[in-house]
Amino acid sequence: MSDDLQRMTETLRLALFNDLCQRYGKTTVSDRDIYEEVLLSTRESLLGVVSDQAIKNLPREKQHALINGLAFNLLPDDNLAVEPSDGTPVWLRVVPVEKGSLPSPSRGVTSRWIRLDTITEVSSSAGIDMGGDPEDTVNVVCVVAAGQAYHPTTNRYRGSTVDRPVKRLLELTRRTLRDRA
Repeated sequence: MSDDLQRMTETLRLALFNDLCQRYGKTTVSDRDIYEEVLLSTRESLLGVVSDQAIKNLPREKQHALINGLAFNLLPDDNLAVEPSDGTPVWLRVVPVEKGSLPSPSRGVTSRWIRLDTITEVSSSAGIDMGGDPEDTVNVVCVVAAGQAYHPTTNRYRGSTVDRPVKRLLELTRRTLRDRA
């Protein structure tokens, strides 16, 4: 990330921090709170809290890159749990897909472990459409194994940031299949 982009990312983070503190009458908010705001807001509303005209004047694609960069900084872990965690993993912790609901660590759904070599499909799907712009959409990661759909992480992702855990999961599955062949 360039120095300018890092500066703008930090400017956006601080603007969101200040906005959330003011809005909720707090003196501090967590990175998770800021991430939820980034996740559930449109590009326009996120940039509405920034006074920096250089950020507001960026092309749409660069604005999304800035917002997605902030999302990566705030939620660096994809939360994919594999065993063994060193070497070639064999198992992946998942929660079953429940129609009409997004995965959530606070819902108390029982997780289970599936073998990576049973995965036949890896995809992302839109969880919440935030107004028609694909980069504003809240996405989740899904896998299919033995005909059953699962979420391999309870994380939710903004727009194309979902590509990173999908690619990691594809690589883990590919490596497991290669090593088992």
